[in-house]
Amino acid sequence: MAKNTLRDYVGLATEGDVRAMIAIDSQSVSTKKEFLNANLLGFYILVNTWLLLFKEYTTHVWMDVLVYMKKHGVLSTIRLFDEASSKLIREGRLGVLEASNSLPIAVMQEVAAVIEHRNVPMFVGKEVGSDLMATVLQLFRYPKRFSPLHTDLLEASCIQAFKQNQNRLKLLQRRSHPTWLVAEVREEINKLLPWDRIIPIVAETKICDIEFTNGVGLDSRATLGSKLLAMSKILPDYFIRERAQRLNAFTDVFIEEGYDDEFGPMHIAEVRAVPKSYKASRIIAMEETYRQALAKRVFSIVSEYLPENLDIHDQSRNQRYALEGSLKGDLATLDLTSASDDIQVNLVYEVFPGPFVDLLNKVRPTHYRIHDTLGLLHSYMTMGNAMTFVLETILFAGIARAACRHTGDDPNAVSVYGDDIIVPVMAAETTRDFLGMLGFRLNESKSYWEGKYRESCGEEYYDGTCVSSIYFPRFAVEGSLGSTPSVSKRTRHDAYNGETTDTTVRMVQLQHRLFMVSDSAARFLAELIQELHPKMTRSLGYDGSVVPDLWSHVARPRKASSPYAEVIQTESLDPCHLVTKLTKTSVSFRRIQGPEEEGYSTPIPKYPKLKEDEESRRIYDIYRYNRFLQEGPRYADPLLKLLRISDPDASYDEVFGKPEIGWILSIFVR
Repeated sequence: MAKNTLRDYVGLATEGDVRAMIAIDSQSVSTKKEFLNANLLGFYILVNTWLLLFKEYTTHVWMDVLVYMKKHGVLSTIRLFDEASSKLIREGRLGVLEASNSLPIAVMQEVAAVIEHRNVPMFVGKEVGSDLMATVLQLFRYPKRFSPLHTDLLEASCIQAFKQNQNRLKLLQRRSHPTWLVAEVREEINKLLPWDRIIPIVAETKICDIEFTNGVGLDSRATLGSKLLAMSKILPDYFIRERAQRLNAFTDVFIEEGYDDEFGPMHIAEVRAVPKSYKASRIIAMEETYRQALAKRVFSIVSEYLPENLDIHDQSRNQRYALEGSLKGDLATLDLTSASDDIQVNLVYEVFPGPFVDLLNKVRPTHYRIHDTLGLLHSYMTMGNAMTFVLETILFAGIARAACRHTGDDPNAVSVYGDDIIVPVMAAETTRDFLGMLGFRLNESKSYWEGKYRESCGEEYYDGTCVSSIYFPRFAVEGSLGSTPSVSKRTRHDAYNGETTDTTVRMVQLQHRLFMVSDSAARFLAELIQELHPKMTRSLGYDGSVVPDLWSHVARPRKASSPYAEVIQTESLDPCHLVTKLTKTSVSFRRIQGPEEEGYSTPIPKYPKLKEDEESRRIYDIYRYNRFLQEGPRYADPLLKLLRISDPDASYDEVFGKPEIGWILSIFVR
């Protein structure tokens, strides 16, 4: 590693310290030889930013945390503070802990003393630094989403738990659910949506109506081009407009994925375990491209008819209710363990309208495959299916509303987003019992109807104060340390929000979040990023702080303190208008000669120039033409539609290529 850098002086743990910690941690999560080197950069950043957070809000105890890490490893230290945070949230205090767990108490005591003697909070208007609960939770929970690479022991445990749960569901389905409860849930679900209007629309879906998802398929990658190529092999009629408009997607299409002598045609989901946090992996499932695209179309139809309190495109209602529940204590926030995997096949048949279930059966997987082993799927769907989220939202809303009927509460007070359930406090235990009767498992550690803490959809409140924390990124930081640190350019595509990032983008995003809670932690990470990318431009920071911040996509002008390789020049001072100019018109480039320009930088996907394949080009041109005839031109916003400036189609490179991340600095010219 390079010596005598500012980062070396700011950091609190050396590379040697971190290597020793990783050696301890590897024993519990990995058998891979590459575990140490692959995770060194990520552990190094986590350990130092976390220790600097401790040092920011304590006096001396950060040194005890470092000693604990050296003795027990990083993952054990994360677990210690994560468990302490759960106790603090549940009881409002830490109370008396075992002697081995006295470290969190010492941290809380020092934080209380520091906040009490700090005349002006370091970050005015921010809870961290001025509120004890928010500050302690930030320190305790910062690394809880940390996900190392090559954790094969965690992945194996996750796969084993999935198989055990499938056996549990198999046994549950041999007994019937309580008839009275099924009838009440079915009644609530029937009242939630106008099924008599939804079912005919879904049933008449043509193959030209299907909608591709963002994620990876069983037979395709995440790119649109890969999905089009898969479709050309399994369903060529999709590209013949006359047939695509005539053929019914449910009744006129049959794609062979396999055959089971006992259960008939198979729809297969490829099950894998991927990193989730420091202590567990999570299950994902990839499904065949056409079936996923049809499920996405059903999702779009059903979501248009959902009532206001089941808006699956907006989390704000659940977040507002969490705030209200923390203040008044009248609303409970409930969370489930492996909610989507616990939806049984027979339960869906019992509570949803029969004609709707008959249609859904065309888009659900019947079997799962792990490596080369096939198994019958006793879950109705997996998290890889586009319909799973909306299906569980409706189901849990029906169960919660039925519970409210029993307790005399208003069913309209229920708000559900996936498996984030909010019900009146008086109905919380009844909802828990109803869920248990139907085979679901309440996550007791993340469900709250007593005390002052509530959490839903990523927002957390304690007695009306926002105590949401900044977390270390879940996606691993990939790179290496040594005489010259380096970082991987491998991109990751988030199937949920469609965002493409690489390690640099995630590091810069973390640096910006840290900037709001710790000058020193943000400074450390800024110095490391500057080593990795010497031309990365800096600003003077938020609110006049002298600690330099790195450029980001935040639309806020700042002064540059060092030159950037190439910039976009614009006369506009309106960031929103600037974004339009970046994406809709040609722009000019020039070099910055001085440090006094103002602007901001944006990470954007860059696509390498591909040598066009004739068949791929033909398939994409047909897709573009058919889509234009069916939908007409597309517009980015109402103003552009009024001006009749339509969105250009994506280029061949964007459709078939794998993106890399580039940074463009946009300059405001006075």
